[in-house]
Amino acid sequence: MTADVIFGVAGQELVFDHAEKRPDSITSVEVFEAWTGDDGVAEGAIDGAPTIEPVQTVLTGAAGRNQADRRVIPVAATDGFEVGRRYHLAGANGDRGLIEILDIDAGVAVFARHNLTGDYAAGDTLESGRVTVALDDAWVADENNIVRSGDPRPSYRARWVMVIDGVTRVHDSYFSLVRYAGDHNVTPLDVIDEYPAFLGDMHEDERDVRGRGIINTAWLRLKSDLAAVDIDDAALRDDEPIDRGVILGAIRLHIENKFLAGGGDPAALDRADDNYKSWLDQFVRVVTRVAVDTAGDGSGTSRPATRLTVR
Repeated sequence: MTADVIFGVAGQELVFDHAEKRPDSITSVEVFEAWTGDDGVAEGAIDGAPTIEPVQTVLTGAAGRNQADRRVIPVAATDGFEVGRRYHLAGANGDRGLIEILDIDAGVAVFARHNLTGDYAAGDTLESGRVTVALDDAWVADENNIVRSGDPRPSYRARWVMVIDGVTRVHDSYFSLVRYAGDHNVTPLDVIDEYPAFLGDMHEDERDVRGRGIINTAWLRLKSDLAAVDIDDAALRDDEPIDRGVILGAIRLHIENKFLAGGGDPAALDRADDNYKSWLDQFVRVVTRVAVDTAGDGSGTSRPATRLTVR
């Protein structure tokens, strides 16, 4: 997912979360403009050497599919672990899993958001796969590095070279230097006000986080819909209609999830889809509805109309 680095804010870093396992070591990190190849001139964006997050512990007992509660992971230490973050669970028997922490019992156990599918024993490991590198404060504060303002495509590419199980791997991550990060202000209560059944018939994994996963996924979908018409979510200058779009998107996604699981009302899904698409056409395609920062200076202006949906 493309990250937003905030212009002029010191102490920021780039983050890469490896989806498979914890890297053994990091060879290098370089930053290039997104349209520059690996043989081009790297940006002076990096300050210092990259580090592997030193967050890891061992299990003190069994966990997994043969336990009464398949979400409980007893551990020797919980220091550094964070609710909402993802971590790698590795068993000596070869079972592996990427878990998201729902809750923490300090010094005793962590609780996974979803049931574990493997079997794990005392001595197995729970660890972070995160790698970080500091950004140069002077580079972040240089206005000339705010490029392609208003363009939803990422401005920069970070090239990470790392060693995993003795094999060198290369990965890219992407970010833009922006004056304001794209975000929303929607809470589960906001969605409930619009759609009271939001939590009532939700899957237990999602109900445990009160639908925040659905809301965040709706925001990601909205970002993609905006990018489809060349609008950068970080350039939007009116949060109220954007929040409305996230709410309608969350309702649509919730009803869609029920439908795909074999339940729900097809007519309700059509209505939710129409409501969301109508919002897109009303507030994004029309020139005067939502101002966009096209100059890169934090101001807002109108943009040419572009129709998003056809039905």
